[in-house]
This record gives sequence, C-alpha cells and structure tokens, in this order.
Amino acid sequence: DPPTSRDGVGPEESSLLFRPIGATPVGYSVASGPGPRTKPDGAPIYHSVVALNGAIVHDPHPSRAGLLEIEWFDLVVRCVPPARG
Repeated sequence: DPPTSRDGVGPEESSLLFRPIGATPVGYSVASGPGPRTKPDGAPIYHSVVALNGAIVHDPHPSRAGLLEIEWFDLVVRCVPPARG
C-alpha cells in the first residue's frame, strides 16, 4: 500500500486520479449517474456515490436517495511520487 498522509506524505505530495472503466468493478469505486433531484427546467442533476462491487454503499447527499441509474464507474487511484533517497 502507498503511504498515507499519516505516514508523512502530505496532500501536496500526492494526488487522486479518477479512471473511468467500462465494466462493473470489483471492490470500491465511485458510481455516477442521474440522481432523483432535478434542475428547475426538469433536467436531471448528476451525482456520485460510493459503490462496492457495483452496489451503492454510501450516498454523501443528506437525502441518501442514491441514483436513478448508474451510468459509469470511476476507480480512484492514489498517485504517490517515488520515495526520495
């Protein structure tokens, strides 16, 4: 596992990379698609949630309403520079 900020790698030395994938991932991912809320003109508001093996396990919105459908998944990859030596 890469070091975490508790291990001395601060946010300025690492970044997160979202990688879209075309299949339902195994493990944790970010699922995105239209949510149940809409804009004033009726257009859907797109939203993202945490998924595990393709199923929603956490919605950060206070309503916890999830998504109407999952249109894509992103894998979150932590990028850590090589150790300095």
